[in-house]
Amino acid sequence: MAAPTSAARRAMLAKIHIALKDLGIPDEDYRAMLDGMFDVASSAKLSPRQLDQLLDHLTKRGFVASKKGDAKPSTSARNRQPMLDKIAALLTELGQLEGRHIPWDYAVGILKRQSSVMRLQWATPKQLRAVIAALDARVGKLTREARDRAKAGGGHAERMPF
Repeated sequence: MAAPTSAARRAMLAKIHIALKDLGIPDEDYRAMLDGMFDVASSAKLSPRQLDQLLDHLTKRGFVASKKGDAKPSTSARNRQPMLDKIAALLTELGQLEGRHIPWDYAVGILKRQSSVMRLQWATPKQLRAVIAALDARVGKLTREARDRAKAGGGHAERMPF
């Protein structure tokens, strides 16, 4: 790749910062990522090749660049918070049904299997909705099983175990 002009470099840096915002990556995590990958504290110190590597890394974490004119409104952490709250509620309900604590790692594991994104904070709203659907399906299955056991065990069909 030829060395980008200052305008092209600014565009790459802007794209990186859009990716960070869309993925909800906090500044301290971003700085740690830069330090771990390139041993620098700021993206301003990156070479054009390193900027490309960083963009590739963010893409693997779930960032989808939109084409010019096809831009969607960015999703901030504020927009994802209700989905994270729903995941927390589903984990709590699942824990009550299973009679044990279900950690956040359970939801992270679902996310990793579905999309190879490593943290819920980096997930897109679509990916978070898929995690919610998977958790909801599991809760529904356990609820039906509990209801069936209650029907078979003495007629207290409508009483849930929690």
